[in-house]
Amino acid sequence: MAATINNLLPQDFAYVILTYIYSFFMVMYLSMNVVAARKKHGVQYPEMYSTKSQLFNCIQRAHQNTMEVYPLWLIFQLISGLAFPIAASVLGAIWVTSRFSYASGYYTGGVVKMSGFFDSLRCSECIDWAEKRNTITSVGAGVLFFTGWWIIIDAAVKYPKTEELNHSYHACGVIATVAFLMINAVSNGQVRGDSYSEGCLGQTGARIWLFIGFMLSFGSLIASMWILFGGYVAKGVPVVYPGIAVFFQNAFIFFGGLVFKFGRTEDLWQ
Repeated sequence: MAATINNLLPQDFAYVILTYIYSFFMVMYLSMNVVAARKKHGVQYPEMYSTKSQLFNCIQRAHQNTMEVYPLWLIFQLISGLAFPIAASVLGAIWVTSRFSYASGYYTGGVVKMSGFFDSLRCSECIDWAEKRNTITSVGAGVLFFTGWWIIIDAAVKYPKTEELNHSYHACGVIATVAFLMINAVSNGQVRGDSYSEGCLGQTGARIWLFIGFMLSFGSLIASMWILFGGYVAKGVPVVYPGIAVFFQNAFIFFGGLVFKFGRTEDLWQ
């Protein structure tokens, strides 16, 4: 059994495990700060937030936000660590360290200072991020979308044989792209019924359209994970990069769609 595990894990995977241990101490640090803040501000369990102390809410929110993304980080860290252990370890350590900076910004309790490390940069004083929010979000979503397709094109060129990269796997990326367009084809105002309440579909049609888009998006992401593990890792295929490429293509398109959908504000559309 031990020999089988050693054959599956790359040589430098120990560094990935170290990032997991580092992240565990980070989570414990945030948790202990919440416990201490509960005693200081008199917030009893099971209350999640305080109606009197904004500072406690900021400390609690720093912990909660980290826990919201922590499971996804654990999965992506494992997948990337199986293929690129050194790069995954370095980037993982940077992410964990950034959560300390993120929390320190929240711990100030001020609305302006919640940006943490970036609040101290001089460029944040000369650039009005609020006015450029839609532009920055659009560029970021475009970069994620482009990166996803660039990865799969690179894999298709490097492994042109069907035995290495089954051409049917490209269907996941196509479906993810269709879902990307569907999710962003309707605005939040149309879903709420603020600006689209009549016609052949109306508000209900917009919600159904958005729901189908999210179902396709999640479905393509889950299918890409099944391709990676079921088609490559579990079978012991010597070259797993095509499976990793399929997964990361769909992951980048998925997150690009979320960034483009929820990162922009409709108040700046006028």
